[in-house]
Amino acid sequence: MKELNGEDGYSGYTEWMQKVFAVFAFNDHFKLKNAHYILSATCSDEEIDYIYSLFKGEVGHPAFRIAENPEMIKAERPELFGRLKSFRARSDKCSEPVRGNRLPPES
Repeated sequence: MKELNGEDGYSGYTEWMQKVFAVFAFNDHFKLKNAHYILSATCSDEEIDYIYSLFKGEVGHPAFRIAENPEMIKAERPELFGRLKSFRARSDKCSEPVRGNRLPPES
């Protein structure tokens, strides 16, 4: 309601959320959450198979690993690389106002 009346309500709400919800205790919660969806949001079935094949026999979730290092496919799959980078940039930008780059304020 404050925002509708021209007052600053968003920052107060954000501070409250960061104190109350446990997910905000982990700075990269939303970054990891977005990484989980990077494959289904940007890749065909064949591309997902390709990415999983890159990590065959290795420990770790392929979606998280490719989200952290999309450059590993840049030379072989430049179009897919571009889509992954674009998704990552958009998702990071969307979650930044909520997650910030800090732990929640101490109560």
